[in-house]
Amino acid sequence: MLQLVTITPNWQFYIPENIRKQAKLIRPTKAKISVKNRKIVVEPIKSKILAGAGMFAGSKPKRKVDVDNIRDFIDYSQW
Repeated sequence: MLQLVTITPNWQFYIPENIRKQAKLIRPTKAKISVKNRKIVVEPIKSKILAGAGMFAGSKPKRKVDVDNIRDFIDYSQW
């Protein structure tokens, strides 16, 4: 599928959604970029670290921390 994109003055461009789906790109990700026969080729890299990004988003702490009185909970005897 042929798709036109705009390249910004900073050499950035937007990958259209239908192209991302065909290439199975997910976010966040890293990719290899190369030139073959004067064509730019983008290949996604699978990263174990980036695959876990956002895993804890929305999780709540077990108990609230009283920031105003946090010094009461610090054990200064070890210093």
